[in-house]
Amino acid sequence: MEVTEIKAFVDQMHKNYLEMANDQLNELETMPKDEFGLRDLHLKKASEYVNKAAGILKVKDFINNN
Repeated sequence: MEVTEIKAFVDQMHKNYLEMANDQLNELETMPKDEFGLRDLHLKKASEYVNKAAGILKVKDFINNN
């Protein structure tokens, strides 16, 4: 794989994780306030996706700086 392909792949992964986090938060907004179990699940999944996106962003920064 060339560097440009790796950069494109990392960029797309970062974007995908942010979109998945956004989808989870959008689901959360449509739920009734008393659905605590499902709301917690969506918050947890959104948090996981944001953390993964943050990790990928570190890789992206490393690639861009080297």
